[in-house]
Amino acid sequence: MEGAGKLIDDESLRDASLGLVQQLRQGGLATEYPLLKTKPDKQLKRALELNAKWLVTLDNPTQVRVKNLKTRGEQTCLFNEVARIAKANT
Repeated sequence: MEGAGKLIDDESLRDASLGLVQQLRQGGLATEYPLLKTKPDKQLKRALELNAKWLVTLDNPTQVRVKNLKTRGEQTCLFNEVARIAKANT
């Protein structure tokens, strides 16, 4: 199972992030989600420690950034496309 780290950069989007986590998990991606408020750099460090392939950041309730942690390539997509894009870039 592929893995993704979920970065919460804007705490006002925490609730919307749960829907994203659910979508990623339903898409077959193991997903790390910080339960407590944590600085973005610590979230990134945790994703790297877990060897996550992607870092997913919710920019707003409909737009997501998917960063490949190996290649450092980044792609912006709609909320409902993120699992498909991550799986396609495996």
